[in-house]
Amino acid sequence: MSAAFETGGLTPAVARWIETCAQHAPSESHSILISMQDQEPVPACLRSAARATDGEVTELRSGLSWLQAAAEMRAKSLEFDAIILHIYPNDPLPNLAFFDQPRPVLFFRHSGHAFNLGLDVARVWAEIHPVGLEWSAQFCAKDTRLVMLPLPLIDEGLALCDKADARRKLGLPMDALIVLIIGWPYKFTPR
Repeated sequence: MSAAFETGGLTPAVARWIETCAQHAPSESHSILISMQDQEPVPACLRSAARATDGEVTELRSGLSWLQAAAEMRAKSLEFDAIILHIYPNDPLPNLAFFDQPRPVLFFRHSGHAFNLGLDVARVWAEIHPVGLEWSAQFCAKDTRLVMLPLPLIDEGLALCDKADARRKLGLPMDALIVLIIGWPYKFTPR
């Protein structure tokens, strides 16, 4: 991962992925390497997901040059059977670290709306949205294998609240059409 945050859906998606894998392949170990965390604490959901599979969370040291960070990423990755990239679209480290594909690389394409670095080193691209799969097939993939991840969008253990009760609590009319859009502010900046 490039970075992990308490807010947003990408970090919990990685935790759910690990938890889902642990249910279906309990002997697998899943570790996480975070390359650009800076001073932010790593969310507890990631640490507990990795720990539950006898994995670990490792953060690259800050202050490394791009080549030093890529070398550390590569060295750490050689301990594992496969690599899954869950990176910022503009993160060049995987291209530097895995240019020759020393291990099978899967790219978790969560930012299909943006230009993505790291695609060239992946043998498989994983999508979580049908439209992303369609865009990858049409605009990006050449000889790459595309897969759709059956990743749950919400934690099934959470109790869903009653819609009428939620409308009352928020002061919304019972018969009004409500649209909710969630995203980082930069996604709503007019171009």
